[in-house]
Amino acid sequence: FIHVFDTVWHLYYSWKYVRGGIDKYDALHTFGESWTIGFITYFFSRANKVIVREVVNDITTPYFPKHLSLVMRKIFSNESSMVVAISEKVETMIAQYDVKNTWQRPNPVDEKRFLINFKSKYELREKLSKFREDDIVITHIALFIKRKNHKFLLDVMLGLPKNYKLLIGGPVKPENEEIFTQVADRIRELGLEDRVQLNKGFVENIEEYITLSDVFLFPVYKEGFGTPMIEAQACGVPVVATRIEGVTTSYISEGKGGYLSELNPKMFSEKIQLAVQIPRKTLEKNRKIVLSTTSTEVIDKSYYNKIKRLININEKNNSSHLT
Repeated sequence: FIHVFDTVWHLYYSWKYVRGGIDKYDALHTFGESWTIGFITYFFSRANKVIVREVVNDITTPYFPKHLSLVMRKIFSNESSMVVAISEKVETMIAQYDVKNTWQRPNPVDEKRFLINFKSKYELREKLSKFREDDIVITHIALFIKRKNHKFLLDVMLGLPKNYKLLIGGPVKPENEEIFTQVADRIRELGLEDRVQLNKGFVENIEEYITLSDVFLFPVYKEGFGTPMIEAQACGVPVVATRIEGVTTSYISEGKGGYLSELNPKMFSEKIQLAVQIPRKTLEKNRKIVLSTTSTEVIDKSYYNKIKRLININEKNNSSHLT
């Protein structure tokens, strides 16, 4: 009963939203998997509008909500629609379906915000952490959920020399308080209080935490993409990440931007020690390579051109609509 009521509620308010103002829009651009997304997509398609759908998570179908999959299949077989895949892995999933237009692109990196700033490294370290200039600081900032794997890094620390220090943190939703508590308890169990700094809360200045680091960590075991792994490289900080085909394998060039590892504490610690040795000149060169395909300038320009193309196609197919 609750499920049916929720569906009807979404349908009503979606219809109410588009009823009076849909004509002022040329295109619909959506994220998410809710009923509202499905219904609004349907209404916009009925009005012959351009439809762009972002798929940013590691899911099994681009046709969500699944209850409307037959309707969605028809919409995205239209040449004036497009599904955007956040990674090669997601694009491979989409390729199994009858999608007319697919574009694979990462979340863009703000090249004016994520800069190489070696001069401020130790000033930021003193400001934001309890660690010193002669420490080797490794960092992981992410939402405290199971797949982000914060706790795993505590076992990694056991395989690293004493001068390696770990800074971990991120926001905690009420339903995930237990995950944060488990990390805090594990730090005490292993006697790592002096070597680990645990922060709780949303981090607005993540670029500063990246800059103060010697290595940025990405130990996830499941991910659709992972924007921090390219943001860190844009800051000239090497990344050690879990090997995920079509995700981390696409954006981390080993020995240049960092290293890939299996989720094995010993191997992960060895890769971290290798990453520290990557020369600055190599990291600077790697930044340019990464930004050549991921910067906001590059992505925004491509986005504009693709949406403009879809609108032109739609104008030709529906000459009486759109201005």
